[in-house]
Amino acid sequence: MPDLITADQFQALNKKKPAKGNPEHDLQCQVVSDFDRDYPDYEGLLYAIPNGAKLPFKNVKNRKTGKISRYCPEAMKLKAEGLRPGVPDLCLPVPKGRYHGLYVEMKYGDNKPTPEQNYWMQRLTKLGYCCRVCYSRSEAKHIFKTYLSL
Repeated sequence: MPDLITADQFQALNKKKPAKGNPEHDLQCQVVSDFDRDYPDYEGLLYAIPNGAKLPFKNVKNRKTGKISRYCPEAMKLKAEGLRPGVPDLCLPVPKGRYHGLYVEMKYGDNKPTPEQNYWMQRLTKLGYCCRVCYSRSEAKHIFKTYLSL
């Protein structure tokens, strides 16, 4: 006969564990995959802009002062190449209606756009782009369906 467990033990086993990793990253991956599947005529045109990439930093000791500072050679290289904080996560360079293209900023949970992200979305909107903030796969599907039907 199998071992019996109490109701409390059973509930503890079935409690959802906190999400590991990066849920915003996972959501963005799902959204891009959904888009490519749902819109084969535009497959591959929705692309990511990795401005929020988390890059590894090195701790470097200043020879003169002895202070430790953070340094990331890759971040410095990307910044020199044009990395711009706040640029939305996804771009669809397909003109529709009065817009030149669509930019989507992905967010998860209670996250809100940063001041830099709001600045970029306002600036892009003034230049004739459609900009949206997206919190879920279903919201993304609605955004793309609405935009592509313009």
